[in-house]
Amino acid sequence: MIINFNYVEFLLTIQLSLLAFYCTQRSPDKLQDIRKEFS
Repeated sequence: MIINFNYVEFLLTIQLSLLAFYCTQRSPDKLQDIRKEFS
């Protein structure tokens, strides 16, 4: 089965965007912690 990596990357980007949006809506302070973990 052939996997379209562009499509997979697209889905991952959406998930990360939703996660970031969810975190910022709950508490903007936690967004800084998330950035520190991924940096």
